[in-house]
Amino acid sequence: MNNASIKITEAISHDNLIGTLFLDYFTDVHKAGEGCQQVFSEDFLIGYPLTFMNSQRTNVLFNGSIYNDERGKVLGAVLVAREVSA
Repeated sequence: MNNASIKITEAISHDNLIGTLFLDYFTDVHKAGEGCQQVFSEDFLIGYPLTFMNSQRTNVLFNGSIYNDERGKVLGAVLVAREVSA
C-alpha cells in the first residue's frame, strides 16, 4: 500500500490498511471480486471500472497482473486502481 491508497481509502495510516479485505473498499464487492478472479485466471486485467466506497465515491479503473516463476507458480500480483473521476 502506498500513500495514494491511504488517501483514497481515507485510512489514518498504513497500519490501518494491514489485514483489511481489499474487496471491502469498493461499492460493488461482487464486481470487485470478479475483477480479482479475472486477474488470476487470465494473468492480467486492464481498465476494469470500479468505484471506491469512500466519502466521495471515487471512480477508478482497475488493472492487475500476475508474476509467475519459470514453472508457472504465482509469485505475486500487482493491483493498481487509477482514479478517473476528476
